[in-house]
Amino acid sequence: MTKTIEFFSKHKVFLITLFFIAIINLVLLYNDVVVTTIAIFSILGLALLLSLLINKEIFYNITIFFIPLSFIMEQRSGPAISFPSEMFAVILFLYLFFEFFSKGKLEFTILKHPITILILVDFLWMVLTSLASTMPIVSLKRTAIKLLYLTIYYFYSISVFKNTENIKKVYVLYSLGLIFPIISSFVFHAKYNFSIAAAYKMTQPFYNDHTIYGACLTFLIPIIIYFISESKKSMKFIWILLFLIFVVATFLSYSRASWVSLILILFLYFATYFKINMRSIMLILVATSMVGFLSFNVIKEKFKTNKSVSNKDISQHIESVGNVNSDASNTERLNRWYCAWRMFLDKPFAGFGPGTYQFKYGPYQIKELTTRISTYKGDKGNAHSDYLGYLCETGLPGLLIYLSLIYATMQLGLKNAYNQASKHRKLSMALFLALTSFFIEGFFNSFIDIDKTMMLALCGMAALVAIDLNENKSSDLSIKDSVI
Repeated sequence: MTKTIEFFSKHKVFLITLFFIAIINLVLLYNDVVVTTIAIFSILGLALLLSLLINKEIFYNITIFFIPLSFIMEQRSGPAISFPSEMFAVILFLYLFFEFFSKGKLEFTILKHPITILILVDFLWMVLTSLASTMPIVSLKRTAIKLLYLTIYYFYSISVFKNTENIKKVYVLYSLGLIFPIISSFVFHAKYNFSIAAAYKMTQPFYNDHTIYGACLTFLIPIIIYFISESKKSMKFIWILLFLIFVVATFLSYSRASWVSLILILFLYFATYFKINMRSIMLILVATSMVGFLSFNVIKEKFKTNKSVSNKDISQHIESVGNVNSDASNTERLNRWYCAWRMFLDKPFAGFGPGTYQFKYGPYQIKELTTRISTYKGDKGNAHSDYLGYLCETGLPGLLIYLSLIYATMQLGLKNAYNQASKHRKLSMALFLALTSFFIEGFFNSFIDIDKTMMLALCGMAALVAIDLNENKSSDLSIKDSVI
């Protein structure tokens, strides 16, 4: 058995190549779609289980690769699942669970890190609000999914990222997996002359919403720029080409939130040239918010005169960001935000429970804000804001915990990026900008329960923590050496 495992370990590339050849042959040999599908997934399942037994890191990498290629499978009973990525994640979770109980090892340095502490406090509050939920079964299911994501994409990722080269590998794998959905979207979109109306469906079946697709592209752009700056001449051209594809794809996603976040992180990057700190960033945000609040009536009147609609031409699509009068997308977003706020006022401390918004917001709608896409059935939609979602589902304490996590993450990103002695300053800056784009888009959309976006964000946090722990370990060793 040991010799067999050694053989497979030494011939991983050969076996993976053989695996893909087998799939291609099956597709060519069988015309029966059902037989082909069963055969492909049977071989895929066996290969994955074999990779897990040989090296769980290989299985982890395969899971990452398939996340952008997964699609939503609706079930008659129970929540929809992202297939096959969530299936892979469950298998890896169970393997890690049994491995932990057989070996019983926990790294205290990871557990005492401020980011980890905030993540655990966030999860604990989620458990408590699930128990007090207006729909406990729904909330506990949402909490179970959160546990799955945290275990795989945060805690296990930190152990993988001890070798910092693996941080790059994870985002390379996701980017490679995203290429086919991009091509698929381009082909579909081209049939409709790249119209804005077609953008809402072009990303299916891989991405249910063009805003999720846009958020993932925006997240990866700063990391791809990092790869361009660090790659050798032979690879630089490929990364530049990929960068151009991702920028065009972001533009054609017609996700206004992605456009805004991309512009804002560009300004933020230039601001870091002056070594701006988190306190300054927060002061700017607070000052901007105060100006907006004091000018609310003027802005409101201005928006009322804006008649641009988001599914017309590009110039109107951009102008429609400020149209809250006739643009259904914007008006419905305001409707959802207003419902979330009214729900919070009803249950300010513990909220309605994780995952309950879509089932509970219907009665909180008011006629003046409802649109042709509004619903009272609880069959679709979320609060269209991570922050308001936290507020109405887990109460004010939940939101404050999440905001603390965001602040600590951004602060850590800047700390790593400004560390002159660090070998990973550029990578930390790329991760900081990528995560900031995720946090910015969280104002306009809700991505915290979607594996395609949460994997990117949690792995980004895990990467910053791993870099921080590695730097601290190196500095401790250098101090010991100097003492000796």
